[in-house]
Amino acid sequence: MVLIWDVALFESVSATNVVLLFLVYFFAFAVKGAFGLGSLTPTVLFGAWVVEPHHAVLLALVSNAYTQIQFIPDGVRHGDWGLVRRVVPANFAAAALGVWIFGRLDGPVLTLVLGLALGAIIVTDLTRALPALAEQTNLRSPVVVVSLSALAGLTSGVTGAGGLIFLALYLKLACPEPRSFRATIILLAALMVAWRVAVLAMSGFVTPTLLLECAVLLPITLLGGWVGIRLFRWLPREYFYTGLQLVLIAAAVNLVWKGLRDVL
Repeated sequence: MVLIWDVALFESVSATNVVLLFLVYFFAFAVKGAFGLGSLTPTVLFGAWVVEPHHAVLLALVSNAYTQIQFIPDGVRHGDWGLVRRVVPANFAAAALGVWIFGRLDGPVLTLVLGLALGAIIVTDLTRALPALAEQTNLRSPVVVVSLSALAGLTSGVTGAGGLIFLALYLKLACPEPRSFRATIILLAALMVAWRVAVLAMSGFVTPTLLLECAVLLPITLLGGWVGIRLFRWLPREYFYTGLQLVLIAAAVNLVWKGLRDVL
């Protein structure tokens, strides 16, 4: 627990686990600084081991919203606004439904859902199952775009992370130039996170204590993003991401085990 202005932050969390939470956020936002995405999944997966799962999702989302100021200028300048307008409506509607489901899941059940859903997403990405499916599908079809957008919104609404994985195929096709792809990912992530936080706030999940906790985490997340922008870009992307995915799969398996133990 941390006391600031007589307000108890990270209540029932040991000092060691608070330090671990800071390290998780530093690493996760360093990854985002380098590649434009990748902060939400590790902060949710590892955060759920340090704090209650609903708390972990809320911390990840609001912290991500705080840090968009560091990345959004590049997204606004170089992102594909036409593509964003095609993706956002279905995504926003499904995300609102996902937040409603999130609020009705018990802690142990949410832990299990986080492990299963995010683990499945990571395995799908690691095995390149979606590109194989894309060879038999017209990704430019409006029905496909709306379906992918809605699935991404529903997933991220419930779990707080993982939604952009489903849109990556379409984004890679629509934005083959790396700079435009990264900027569009950043722009979409900023809009989607802002919408989910707004829906959560209207549902009563975003409290002054949560906002203060995320403010305490903000220097760590900004430092991680700064380091990522300058250093991580020199890492071999393919090998680094494969290693990161394997670590996240292990975390997801652990969450499934933890959820099953608590449920049973």
